[in-house]
Amino acid sequence: MRNPPRQAAQTSVLDISKLAEKAKKMYGSDAVIIPGRDADFMLQRMSHWIDAGRFNAVLGHEVKGIPCGYYCEISGGESAGKTTLAYHLIGRAQAAGAVVWLADVEHSFDSEWARKQGIEINNLINIETAYTEGKKYKVDHVDEAFRKWEDLIREAWSLYQRHQLLVVDSLAALLPREQLEGDYGERSVAALARAMAVNMPKFQSALLETKTACIFVNQIRDKLGVLFGEKETTPGGRAKNFYFSSRISVKRMKVELKANVPIGLRSRVKNKKNKIGQPFLEVEMLIDFDKGLLLI
Repeated sequence: MRNPPRQAAQTSVLDISKLAEKAKKMYGSDAVIIPGRDADFMLQRMSHWIDAGRFNAVLGHEVKGIPCGYYCEISGGESAGKTTLAYHLIGRAQAAGAVVWLADVEHSFDSEWARKQGIEINNLINIETAYTEGKKYKVDHVDEAFRKWEDLIREAWSLYQRHQLLVVDSLAALLPREQLEGDYGERSVAALARAMAVNMPKFQSALLETKTACIFVNQIRDKLGVLFGEKETTPGGRAKNFYFSSRISVKRMKVELKANVPIGLRSRVKNKKNKIGQPFLEVEMLIDFDKGLLLI
């Protein structure tokens, strides 16, 4: 005798409204969010963006630019155009009325080249990480740099109530406390990685509260002993990569010549990670040494 067919188990829809209301009374109205019911769900309520112009195409078709409140990384090899791309985004942010900060850790800011990328240098604030304090030359370590950046963006928010952009050029040039206070030749394993892993979560709360987008320009390094898979990495440890909403890679493809004289270079820009849009989108850009950055 055959067993009678089993009836499909009826699943009841769980009503969690009472639980959500109770949690909000216990810990505040923003303590819990039901994405399908709360109109102010984080990714839906994003109304503050740094418009990247045609580079929005590499950030995602539905994305309006670089989101304020989040981190973004621009990495690449030498002379690939990563700093030039960052300058271009600074110019776009200024045109949109944002307060723009540049932490020129490498001390490589070129005012003439910045003007060609559309930067109004009279409205750009350069945050020094190495400066003279009295008669003593002082260099900020990573923890001091993050603390200074937080104080400044909070002050700007209290004065102007405008979205902001902070560009750090570059992450690889930041000094951990152990290396700054240690002797030459001393090894401090993963000091920068530990500092970034500790400071980035704390600093993001300030980014969200002050509607600030933070772009880290970063270098690349070769992984030793790797035969298969990705052979390049970026300084700052692996943990930092998880905090970036986008990781943009800039790779030089070709040097443009005219009468055997370099007049520019062609680079590929690829978004290899994207939390808020489609990843792995690409565009090509042409950097003309006379005119600045051009998109193809």
